[in-house]
Parts: sequence; structure tokens; C-alpha cells
Amino acid sequence: MKLGKALLVAAFLAMGAGAAFAQSIDIVADPAGLVCEGNYGVGLATPMYIVMRPGGAALGITGAEFWISGLPAGWLTIVTPSPLSSVALGNPFATLPPFRANIAFASCQPPNGAGIIPLYTITVIPMSPVSDAFLTVQVANPPSNVAYTSAIVTLCDAPLYTAVPVYGGQFIINPTTRHCTVGVEEKSWSGVKSLFN
Repeated sequence: MKLGKALLVAAFLAMGAGAAFAQSIDIVADPAGLVCEGNYGVGLATPMYIVMRPGGAALGITGAEFWISGLPAGWLTIVTPSPLSSVALGNPFATLPPFRANIAFASCQPPNGAGIIPLYTITVIPMSPVSDAFLTVQVANPPSNVAYTSAIVTLCDAPLYTAVPVYGGQFIINPTTRHCTVGVEEKSWSGVKSLFN
């Protein structure tokens, strides 16, 4: 019976680990961070947002490093960092090396009332029609530290500012055949164990 419980716990954790919104940097269509797909018409300036969903990343963050792949060729973006940021370097949609965006805050940024930390507001101007195109948050290329293998955030543990890996979310542009769903809140290990006791 113990093996059966262990397998169920492992399966549950594997499902939770894949949730797009459990300790992740996500691309969303709304400021509340609930919509992971959107319609973008040629020539129409339309917003999208890059947010951090803390999940298990302690109480907040002081910075992030990542890159977003998949922007259709020729599409224009106007990138506006959070007004609370103290430094923003690079471009989340960089098309020339380095493929990296770094954003930092002078003080710890806790989640807002929607449970997210806004990083950037993006105005997207499509220059060609596309459908079912995926934008994906991933590790910077090259990362500022070769030990990083995913998008990272820095915690509020001054003076260390520990870098921790986070999931990279996906966003679907003009979905027709595939749709995304918002992820679930990350569960604590004690909460998972209690399900099987």
C-alpha cells in the first residue's frame, strides 16, 4: 500500500510541476493575470503583460531574468517595464543577442491583490496574420550565469538575493485549434502528504 501512495504522490507532484502558473513567469492578456491567450489583429496595437506568479518563491522578488521566444517575424513590440522597477535591461522579445531581459526592483516586490507581480506591459502591433502561435518564457541566452538553465527570479533575502529557477509560461496568439488553461495554485509538500494520510 505504501508503494501505491508513493506513486499517487509522485503523479500528483508531476501534474503540479507542469502547471503554467505555479511559481512562474507568465505572459497574459489581462492585468489580473488570468488569460493565457489572445487575439491580435494586423495593425492593431493590443496589450499583453508579463507577470511573475510567486507560488513557492517566498514572499516576493527583487528581480527576474528571462527571454520570450516565438514572436512572429516582423511584429512590433513596445516594452514598458513596471513603474516600480529601478533597472530594466535588454528586451523580453530580443531578436539579436543577447536574448535576455533583466528587471530589478530597489525593494522587495510582494504579489498584488491578484496574486501576481507585474514585470512588463507590452504593446504588440501585429504586422502579419498568424494563428495558434506560441510565445514561451525561457532561460536567457546566454544567461548572466551559466548555471542558470531556466528563467530565474531573485528573492528578497538581502544581501544574498538568491536566484531561484521558475517555470516559463506559454501564451497562444490567435488560438483556433488549441486553447490554454490557467494553472492551479502550487501545493505545499505537507498539503500533498495530508491527502494520503
